[in-house]
Amino acid sequence: MLRSLVGSEMCIRDRSTQSTGGLVQSTMSMRLVVLTFTVLAASVASVIDCRADNTTSPIEIEITNKITGPVKIAAAQNDHVGYIVCEDGFPASAVDRLIIGGNTTYVLFAFKAPNSGECELWPKPGVGFPHQFNITRNTTIPPR
Repeated sequence: MLRSLVGSEMCIRDRSTQSTGGLVQSTMSMRLVVLTFTVLAASVASVIDCRADNTTSPIEIEITNKITGPVKIAAAQNDHVGYIVCEDGFPASAVDRLIIGGNTTYVLFAFKAPNSGECELWPKPGVGFPHQFNITRNTTIPPR
């Protein structure tokens, strides 16, 4: 059964098609924007700020968790007077930037259950903290 469109019906059909086409095009553009934003957000590493305040000079260390479970990260301040819990549950295989202050004595990585143990990151005399550090079981703890 064929019907012909006349006058106002044809005009309505054409406007409907144009507005639908615009909607599809804007939806596609929106998807592209969302997809681009998602890709950019995924490429930015997260930051764990472990300073007592943001007035101290920052020291950035890229850390990688090589333990098969989560790790608790704490930074000892001013010769063991106090420490800051930076992250409680840093996931396995995670890579993040850790920011510590100039007054940080050392960084403690405590392995959470089912793992047990800990490793410490001390600055090297005359050099300071490294720019990268892998959290592993085999990290030697220097004598105090």
